[in-house]
Amino acid sequence: GLIAGLAAAGRRGAGYVEVFSDSELMVRQMTGTYRVSSPRLRPLYDEAKILARRFREVSFRSVPREHPLIGKADRLCNQVLDAQ
Repeated sequence: GLIAGLAAAGRRGAGYVEVFSDSELMVRQMTGTYRVSSPRLRPLYDEAKILARRFREVSFRSVPREHPLIGKADRLCNQVLDAQ
């Protein structure tokens, strides 16, 4: 989700990206509040950080699973993943 979304935003020439996620852990890791201690997650984190640096600004927000933007984001991510 995050990596595919950042890559898609980059292909579309976005300068500013606002990431909404129902994963508070991911948001806190991406903002530096939490360390990434899992060896399995570290390469994904590193890739997401590299992608995020390509934008002028990226913000991360944690929202409840029931938030309407989560459903919309799920649909958009599925479209991107299906197109690959």
